[in-house]
Amino acid sequence: MATVLHMCARLLFGRKRKLGEELWHCRSMVAKYQLLGSEYSSRPSFAAIAAVCAARGDEKARSPDEDRNQRWWDEGFRNWSDAQFKKRLQVTRDTFTFLLDNVVDEIKKETTRFREPTSPERQLGLTLYRLAHGSSYTTVGDLFGVAPSTACTIFNHVTRVIVKNLYDQFVVLPSTEDEWKEELKNFLEDWEFPCVGAWDGFHVYISTNLKNFFSFKKRYSVTNMGLIGCNKRFLWAGVGAPGAMHDSTILQSSDIFNAIEAGHSSKPSSDLTWLWRNPIWDCRGCSFSTTKLVTQSFS
Repeated sequence: MATVLHMCARLLFGRKRKLGEELWHCRSMVAKYQLLGSEYSSRPSFAAIAAVCAARGDEKARSPDEDRNQRWWDEGFRNWSDAQFKKRLQVTRDTFTFLLDNVVDEIKKETTRFREPTSPERQLGLTLYRLAHGSSYTTVGDLFGVAPSTACTIFNHVTRVIVKNLYDQFVVLPSTEDEWKEELKNFLEDWEFPCVGAWDGFHVYISTNLKNFFSFKKRYSVTNMGLIGCNKRFLWAGVGAPGAMHDSTILQSSDIFNAIEAGHSSKPSSDLTWLWRNPIWDCRGCSFSTTKLVTQSFS
């Protein structure tokens, strides 16, 4: 009987903050009926339902679901030129197709009898659009025809899948001396600067009140560090340090920096002592202290 009463109460009460008070009232009413004897022994379940319904009181009606329009993405995806497509998502159609092929199996949803799922193309498009423009979940939700909460869920899920499937494949350091020398050659040809990579840090703003995440930019953030190759590709990345931590502290505490300074990369067989003649360039100039591997871009 108590189980039936509990299920009915949870089903009918929309506001959890009143659940304890109303449930106690309903149990008291059921106990009163149970005292009437065996003649009414078949009635407690019905009495419980009636008591719960009577105790509900006036509740605010749930607002109807908002109509969502998907035409902006559906029509644009079919009709945008290559230039328009890259302007909106910051990737070419070929790159979009490549990313989709690598994540589609993990982001595709099954169709149910309630509604059609969000297509993998729309999920990836939403994720890339927000990464490109930093728009709010409300904005991308309106553009891609989903609720803000759904946009948040899609964005977080697709981002994790991309990192899981592709990070180790593309964010990698040169593993041999020849590959490092190729980086040096390309830097000289493309940028006319004798180095093999560029270190720099950047901040991503977050919602928190923790003191050590308050940065010199007067906002709460996490600090991230990257080593960039000649073609602007990440060779290594470190993310998530508190915003108050200085770039040079993050750099000098990283395993990869200490390994390269010691004369080897992630693969000990690669002798990188020749790198000491070709420093890794600091993009911003004044953030890092100068060492045998770090020189400033200007003074």
